[in-house]
Amino acid sequence: MSGSIEVVGIGVVSPYGCGRDSFWNGLRNGASQLVPHAADGSGVRLHTARVRDLPTEDPDGYRDFSILPRPTQMGILAAKEAWLDADAALRPPDVTRVGIYAGTSYGLLDELSHYETDLARRAFRAARPSVYQELTLGALTGHISIALDIRGPILPLGHGWLSAFQALDLAVAGLQDGTLDAALVVAVEALGTNMIARMREEAPALENIGEGAIALLIERREHPPRRRCAAYCWLGDAVQQRAGGATSHPEALAGAMSAARGADPAPLDGIFGLGGVGSAIDRLESSALALAFGDDLVNLHVTSTGALIGHTASCGALFNLAAAALASRHGELPATNGGATPAYATRVCRATQTGCMLASGWSSHGQYAAMLIHA
Repeated sequence: MSGSIEVVGIGVVSPYGCGRDSFWNGLRNGASQLVPHAADGSGVRLHTARVRDLPTEDPDGYRDFSILPRPTQMGILAAKEAWLDADAALRPPDVTRVGIYAGTSYGLLDELSHYETDLARRAFRAARPSVYQELTLGALTGHISIALDIRGPILPLGHGWLSAFQALDLAVAGLQDGTLDAALVVAVEALGTNMIARMREEAPALENIGEGAIALLIERREHPPRRRCAAYCWLGDAVQQRAGGATSHPEALAGAMSAARGADPAPLDGIFGLGGVGSAIDRLESSALALAFGDDLVNLHVTSTGALIGHTASCGALFNLAAAALASRHGELPATNGGATPAYATRVCRATQTGCMLASGWSSHGQYAAMLIHA
């Protein structure tokens, strides 16, 4: 990723509530939102964190908001906050050159009952679940376009845990080749019985899972940017056999982090990593961090959004990226109490020195990605 890519707007809907301030304050105070989930017979402890108290009406009066499914509402709220977070002078004047790129895994499938009821009421025939996933994500990007009057290209991706990172990758490509002036990158996940079962099936080591929506407004700027994404990479074995598991390849995660940092001379302040969502993931990350940073690791502040709100599938990587950008913005690295995984805990806040942070993400198929954030 070029150093000219800047994060100019951040919007968050998380288990802490609606808004990036609630998200940041929760992280800063190390306030876990994880609660025990009913046992499923697997023998693995499971904790979940859910978004509560969503508004029933759009504060700005978007007319279709109240009848939309819950994840679409979360995505709209996050996208609008990211758009308004950018100073008016930073918003691109030509809305036909602003793209909307959205990613999810299968969290939206848990809203099937909403759509089946709605379709039945309107005398339509229910379609296959895979069709619903495309419809719900396509509906999300469409509603964001209408609500914000953005008229550029729209791309929904609904194929896996790193789909939002791929959406970001494609958005950046559009900025770098001059196709776009700005891009709104959105990720949404909603927890329900089906979602929880699928996540446990694909990653049995997961102990903490959550939901939410995250939106980042990014631009390419000629002047030295603020809160910039200095590096981005997509690494890992994308065709790895599932039997290998997501926790078997610390070398791939270490490679992603090392490649994201590249030759950047600025010392890292901290890392927003994968840990706190399960002991096996903690061991993977510990090995990867040792490989990537060696003796320098003792000086790094390692924390994780997942330790407090659980692994949020496709949202997880962007939650970490947003947390890193907010830490850079506030000049402070947040605490974490380790959530339901006490061994993964950084119990005190720390002031940033360089404003340079690393954020990472992972999928259940052994894919890893990492990005570097500068003040």
